[in-house]
Amino acid sequence: MGEKSLIGVLIVLLVMAVPLPTYFYVSPTCPDLARRVEAGLRRIMENGTYEKIFNDHFGQIYARAGLENRKIFKVANPLLPQGSLKSSK
Repeated sequence: MGEKSLIGVLIVLLVMAVPLPTYFYVSPTCPDLARRVEAGLRRIMENGTYEKIFNDHFGQIYARAGLENRKIFKVANPLLPQGSLKSSK
């Protein structure tokens, strides 16, 4: 098997998952807005709206990726500040 063939097989079989959160920045002069944004994001995470929106936009991509048939390697992101990946789940 040639090098290109081996790389193609590895791409089909392996996935590397690296946490990469998204941040919303709000001016320090607008603390009420920051609280509202945070409350809204927490609400849609808790009630399933976020997952629905995500799946509406990216569901087909995930389905085509065939992740259930791949080995997923979870890799820590050393550039993230400690505590930045707090999960609501």
